[in-house]
Amino acid sequence: PAKGATIKYKNATYKVTKSAAKGGTVTLVKRNNKKTAFTVPATVKSANGKYTFKVTAIANKAFKGDKKLKKVVIGKNVTQIGKEAFSKDSSLQKITIQTTKLKKVGKNAIKGIAKKAVLTCPKKSKKAYQKIFTKKTGFQTKMKWK
Repeated sequence: PAKGATIKYKNATYKVTKSAAKGGTVTLVKRNNKKTAFTVPATVKSANGKYTFKVTAIANKAFKGDKKLKKVVIGKNVTQIGKEAFSKDSSLQKITIQTTKLKKVGKNAIKGIAKKAVLTCPKKSKKAYQKIFTKKTGFQTKMKWK
């Protein structure tokens, strides 16, 4: 699949940001199910199974307004979370970040999630992530880090 193509893999839609020939990467655009938990995988396969892509980003407004979502696990290759990615997901109580490569979190990315949400991340990344998740991203003082 070429750059800009969309891939449906398991229960989500992804957009190719770098073709498979160049070490393919994709961005999660939206999820296609309404379960209470969602895991952003580290990699996804193309429809024919020939190509594997790293999931490196979550698109702007990917989960916006998803009232059923309670738990999210962010895969180990994600480097960026888009603007308003999880905004207004009032039921979202737990975000588990498996990646140590997260560099950027968009404005209002977690604004409007549960007030006492718990964010879990790798121990060595905790200080860096506390700097990344600020008031601009919607982080509130009642939220906890683990």
